[in-house]
Amino acid sequence: MAKSMQEIVKSNKRVIEFDLIIKRLYEDNVLGKVSDERFAILTRGYEAEQKELKKSANEFQFQMQEAETKGENTFIIDTAVINR
Repeated sequence: MAKSMQEIVKSNKRVIEFDLIIKRLYEDNVLGKVSDERFAILTRGYEAEQKELKKSANEFQFQMQEAETKGENTFIIDTAVINR
Protein backbone atom coordinates (compact mmCIF):
# COMPACT_ATOMS: atom_id res chain seq x y z
CA MET A 1 0.00 0.00 0.00
CA ALA A 2 2.93 2.34 0.65
CA LYS A 3 4.04 1.91 -2.96
CA SER A 4 0.59 2.93 -4.19
CA MET A 5 0.67 6.03 -2.00
CA GLN A 6 4.10 6.93 -3.38
CA GLU A 7 2.77 6.54 -6.93
CA ILE A 8 -0.19 8.83 -6.15
CA VAL A 9 2.09 11.49 -4.68
CA LYS A 10 4.53 11.18 -7.60
CA SER A 11 1.73 11.46 -10.16
CA ASN A 12 0.17 14.45 -8.42
CA LYS A 13 3.51 16.26 -8.29
CA ARG A 14 4.03 15.65 -12.00
CA VAL A 15 0.51 16.94 -12.78
CA ILE A 16 1.36 20.15 -10.94
CA GLU A 17 4.66 20.39 -12.85
CA PHE A 18 2.77 20.07 -16.13
CA ASP A 19 0.46 22.91 -15.10
CA LEU A 20 3.52 25.12 -14.55
CA ILE A 21 5.12 24.02 -17.82
CA ILE A 22 1.94 24.76 -19.75
CA LYS A 23 1.63 28.15 -18.06
CA ARG A 24 5.22 29.08 -19.02
CA LEU A 25 4.68 27.77 -22.52
CA TYR A 26 1.58 29.93 -22.85
CA GLU A 27 3.50 32.97 -21.66
CA ASP A 28 6.29 32.23 -24.17
CA ASN A 29 3.66 31.91 -26.90
CA VAL A 30 2.12 35.27 -25.99
CA LEU A 31 5.56 36.89 -26.01
CA GLY A 32 6.30 35.40 -29.42
CA LYS A 33 9.08 33.11 -28.18
CA VAL A 34 7.13 29.99 -29.23
CA SER A 35 5.07 29.76 -32.41
CA ASP A 36 1.36 28.99 -32.26
CA GLU A 37 1.96 25.68 -34.03
CA ARG A 38 4.70 24.64 -31.59
CA PHE A 39 2.57 25.75 -28.66
CA ALA A 40 -0.33 23.59 -29.87
CA ILE A 41 1.88 20.53 -30.39
CA LEU A 42 3.62 20.79 -27.03
CA THR A 43 0.45 21.58 -25.14
CA ARG A 44 -1.36 18.57 -26.62
CA GLY A 45 1.47 16.29 -25.56
CA TYR A 46 1.67 17.67 -22.03
CA GLU A 47 -2.09 17.56 -21.58
CA ALA A 48 -2.26 13.95 -22.82
CA GLU A 49 0.44 12.86 -20.38
CA GLN A 50 -1.22 14.84 -17.60
CA LYS A 51 -4.52 13.08 -18.30
CA GLU A 52 -2.80 9.68 -18.07
CA LEU A 53 -1.14 10.61 -14.79
CA LYS A 54 -4.47 11.69 -13.31
CA LYS A 55 -6.03 8.43 -14.47
CA SER A 56 -3.20 6.39 -12.91
CA ALA A 57 -3.45 8.30 -9.64
CA ASN A 58 -7.19 7.67 -9.50
CA GLU A 59 -6.66 3.95 -10.17
CA PHE A 60 -4.04 3.71 -7.41
CA GLN A 61 -6.34 5.54 -5.04
CA PHE A 62 -9.20 3.18 -5.87
CA GLN A 63 -6.93 0.18 -5.26
CA MET A 64 -5.87 1.61 -1.91
CA GLN A 65 -9.49 2.15 -0.89
CA GLU A 66 -10.32 -1.42 -1.86
CA ALA A 67 -7.37 -2.72 0.14
CA GLU A 68 -8.42 -0.68 3.16
CA THR A 69 -11.98 -1.96 2.87
CA LYS A 70 -10.77 -5.56 2.62
CA GLY A 71 -8.52 -4.95 5.61
CA GLU A 72 -11.46 -3.61 7.62
CA ASN A 73 -13.61 -6.55 6.56
CA THR A 74 -10.85 -8.95 7.59
CA PHE A 75 -10.64 -7.23 10.98
CA ILE A 76 -14.40 -7.53 11.43
CA ILE A 77 -14.35 -11.22 10.48
CA ASP A 78 -11.35 -11.90 12.75
CA THR A 79 -13.08 -10.14 15.62
CA ALA A 80 -16.27 -12.12 15.06
CA VAL A 81 -14.33 -15.41 15.07
CA ILE A 82 -12.43 -14.46 18.22
CA ASN A 83 -15.62 -13.45 20.03
CA ARG A 84 -17.32 -16.83 19.39
